[in-house]
Amino acid sequence: MSFKEYLISKRNIIIILMCMNSFALIVNFLEIKGSFEDGKCPDYLEHYLLSNGNWSKSFSGYSGGNKYQQNFWPFVKFFEGTESSYYCDGDWQSRHRKEFKGIFRYYDYSEFFIYSILVILGFYISWESMRKK
Repeated sequence: MSFKEYLISKRNIIIILMCMNSFALIVNFLEIKGSFEDGKCPDYLEHYLLSNGNWSKSFSGYSGGNKYQQNFWPFVKFFEGTESSYYCDGDWQSRHRKEFKGIFRYYDYSEFFIYSILVILGFYISWESMRKK
């Protein structure tokens, strides 16, 4: 069986993996946040389901902290904490808050390219090992 025939036989798996890869890229490119608010203080605390919408920061590697931090998904900080005070329920409150910044935080073209290559490479290695048997 040729490699092309092998890929055609595995097309459903490849389509699913590439759709997940494309979805993660599109979420960040279009800055789809999928945010929801904290029930106690909805005007202050906000969590993000998909991404925090910082597309421009994805390329710079700078997330407001250590400017040398690499933001390669999945090795990113999904939670970020700060010490702050805010006005809620009629008085000032101060606390350490921890926000979820999204599943696909900082996912950009570099991750898309590398994970696309890994999909094809993984199937090539599988085909090569099957062919040698």
